[in-house]
Amino acid sequence: MCKFIYILLFSYGSAVNTEEIYDNSWAVIIGINEYEHVKPLNYAVQDAEAVKNLLISNFNFPKENITILTDGDATLHNIRTKLFEVATSINDGDRLLVYYAGHGETYDLKSGGERGYLIPIDGNLDNIFATCLPMTDIREIANVTEAKHVLFLMDACYGGLLVVDARGLNKSIPGYIDKIKRDKARQIITAG
Repeated sequence: MCKFIYILLFSYGSAVNTEEIYDNSWAVIIGINEYEHVKPLNYAVQDAEAVKNLLISNFNFPKENITILTDGDATLHNIRTKLFEVATSINDGDRLLVYYAGHGETYDLKSGGERGYLIPIDGNLDNIFATCLPMTDIREIANVTEAKHVLFLMDACYGGLLVVDARGLNKSIPGYIDKIKRDKARQIITAG
């Protein structure tokens, strides 16, 4: 996953200098290996650390603007709190990257359809509603922040359930670079 992220960010960042687009850069990075109630993972924490290092070394993210929550720190309460704190404290000229590596789960709704959840370290699938983070809460972060650009990178099963009402911008549109420099953007890339 990290090589893919590097290629994506490198190709995106090479078109224009990030200082021309953003006033500041922020990130919330979450990686969970050691779950309390769910099967452990092997590389989520390592991927989270690699993404953090990549953002600092290659993409001009200030170290002090990166919040990283791994294993014991990645509780439901801490994830919600940090996402909201960062999202509501940044300015309209800033960018926000949210990276999650860990388990995800889908809950079948009785009325039809599905609801996706990210599983924090203390998440319990027997009580998914009270102990896990619904994808709709992640989407709400995009709505509460003034950030110019929000990029969600979700390395979790069922991360695609976050994408609803999506639309794109075609590179062939005249003034494409000027438009992406000026307009607000909300993007998600999922793997699972």
